[in-house]
Amino acid sequence: MKDGGTMIKTTYKANITKDGSFWFIQLPSLENVFTQARNLDEIDVMTRDVVSMMLEIPADSFDLEFIFEDGQ
Repeated sequence: MKDGGTMIKTTYKANITKDGSFWFIQLPSLENVFTQARNLDEIDVMTRDVVSMMLEIPADSFDLEFIFEDGQ
C-alpha cells in the first residue's frame, strides 16, 4: 500500500495482434497465457477474464496496458 492506504495495482502488458477476423492477445509476463477477442470492444473483457482466472484474483484488482502490434 502507498501512504494513505491506497493500493498500488499491478499493471499487466498485453500484446495485441490482428489475426484474420480475431484479435490475438498475449501476456508476456504470464508464461503461456493467451486469449483472443472477436472485436476491439472485447479485448479488455477477455484479457481481464484470462488474467483473473489464471492468477485467481479479482478482475478489478489490476491494470492493463495494451500494445497493438502490426500482424501483417
